[in-house]
This record gives sequence, structure tokens and C-alpha cells, in this order.
Amino acid sequence: PPRKIMTFDAPIGHAWGFNVLGRFVIADLELSVLESLGGHQHGQVYFASERHGIVFCGDSVINFKSLSEERQKFNLLAKDLMTTVNVDSDRAEKERMMLLEMIRGWNEGHDHGGRGCLVCGGHGAVSRLVDDGLVIYGAVEKYRVK
Repeated sequence: PPRKIMTFDAPIGHAWGFNVLGRFVIADLELSVLESLGGHQHGQVYFASERHGIVFCGDSVINFKSLSEERQKFNLLAKDLMTTVNVDSDRAEKERMMLLEMIRGWNEGHDHGGRGCLVCGGHGAVSRLVDDGLVIYGAVEKYRVK
């Protein structure tokens, strides 16, 4: 278990339409904790670093095309059976658009070593936003359990 537990009482600021709940450092990577709107899941947060050009956005932004065919079918099964995987689909779409706008802004404001902002979704490959689509960044290795 963690030795130090951090809690967030009130936002310490705002960024790209999100409340910033706090910040923490791992190695040399300072991450802001952004409060989601609760569209996909109540209490969801995102971890983001503009300086390093990386955002961990859970299931709010995924590169669906990077999934295997089997995984794509599996992911669609939940949507087909439950009609949605979100608490509030309109709000989920709004926060997805806000995240993509933030990533676009970071791409315009920083080079990030020529790679652009890395998008780390809850499923699929680490990706970059190119034009209006996600493109796989780096090599992808798929693991199968036998």
C-alpha cells in the first residue's frame, strides 16, 4: 500500500475547462490531476503534463483502431448490451472534446521532441493526435493468454 496518501479538498486552479485538483511528481515528471466531468465514470481523474507532453486519460480517449479485432468486438459488446458505457454520454462526449482540444493546444505550443503529445488511453496503443485522428506512437506488442 502507498506510504503517503494524498487527498484533494478543493480545486487549486483550472486548465482547459477542467478543475485542477492537485499536482504530484514521479521521477522528473510533474503531473496535474484534472477532474473529469463525470461523463464516463463518477470520480474519474486525468493525469497530464503539458511540459512533457503526455496525458493519461483513461477510457475518455482511446485509439479504437489500435485494438485487435477480437478486442474491438469485445468492447462493442458492452455498448451493444448496455447501450452505453458512460454514466452520462453527453457529458462524456464533452470531456472527450475538451481533452482533444487540450492535446491540440499542447501540440501547437510545444514540439515535445518532434513526437507531439502522447495520449495514453485506458485501452489500445499509446498514440498521438494527428489532424483529427489518433495515430499509434511506437511499436505495439500484443500479448495473448493461452
